[in-house]
Amino acid sequence: MGLGPDISWRNRPWMNWLLILANVVAFAIQHALPQVTAEYKLNARDPHLLNFITYAFLHLEWLHLVGNLLVLYIFGNGVNLRLGHVGYFAFYLAGGIFAACAFVAMQSAWGMLGASGAVGAVMGAYIVLFPRATFNLRGHELPSTWVIVVAFIFNLAMSLTPWTDVAYGAHIAGMLFGFWVNVGLLAIGLLPRNPWDLLGLVHRWHRRRTYQALVREGFDPFAQHPGRSEEPAPDPKRIRELREQIERACAGRNIPHATTLFIALRKIDAAQVLPQQAQLDVANELFSDHLFTQAADAYEQFLRHYGHYEQVEQVQLILGLIYARYVRRDMRARECLSAALTRLRGEREIQTAREELARLEKAGAN
Repeated sequence: MGLGPDISWRNRPWMNWLLILANVVAFAIQHALPQVTAEYKLNARDPHLLNFITYAFLHLEWLHLVGNLLVLYIFGNGVNLRLGHVGYFAFYLAGGIFAACAFVAMQSAWGMLGASGAVGAVMGAYIVLFPRATFNLRGHELPSTWVIVVAFIFNLAMSLTPWTDVAYGAHIAGMLFGFWVNVGLLAIGLLPRNPWDLLGLVHRWHRRRTYQALVREGFDPFAQHPGRSEEPAPDPKRIRELREQIERACAGRNIPHATTLFIALRKIDAAQVLPQQAQLDVANELFSDHLFTQAADAYEQFLRHYGHYEQVEQVQLILGLIYARYVRRDMRARECLSAALTRLRGEREIQTAREELARLEKAGAN
């Protein structure tokens, strides 16, 4: 789950669970105090600043509540883990506010309440962060992208009907907000990139198009070219199979098996990197198994691809200790330990890093 039992709780989507709980509590308050609904829903003709937030925690009936929270649970857990707890909370509120602004801009004649705008933002984020995710329905895999696209088309079609009193336009605004905000976060590097996010897939698609264009222009990929390696290219089908097996093993918390598969994957293509939590779990397992060289390599990969991880200093500390005690790369050990010291907060961890740095300095002097 994490680097140790003291921080494993951080790697659960508890912010999403808290938001679900907040909606349930608000619904209970609505029924205990009926005036709450009228006071805190959003009125497009007379909008109040606070109502741009409060409306998203109110619901008309149980079916309205359960539908929104079911979708939030399905899509929100993964988005929560990618954005972090504070980032996810801010994003969720921002999605609801953006949907509310769209509703007011449409000058609707009725009031609005419900989490659908914010939930739509979460769905928009999910299609960017997990475009290849699937749902298993009785043995059949249903791509999540299809579900979200169908939901978007449905809302778009219903927004064009004159007789509806549902704020479909706000749902659409929320989904577009979630989609483009996360595209922007990935593009500028504020959100750690993943080889399997939407931008990663687009990048590989562009590379394939470029390659196909070169072949059409006469480039022979099987001819010998200066500086070309004699090693065969990695098998993409085998890579995909291994990644899917690793994903299933991690989902079932069978980290030892995932680690074995990861070693096989790296033998095929050394550039392969797993999603953030899976990469960290595998690196920790390699470290626990005393496979220090491979563990160091996995941690280095983690730092290169997920340098904005909220507890990156823990990874730097472990990597520094591996290099100092087992792999003996003293210069890199000093770099990792010094970087960790700038962020470490625990007294024991700070002492460990300082003692190891002092030992390295003493050994270098001798």
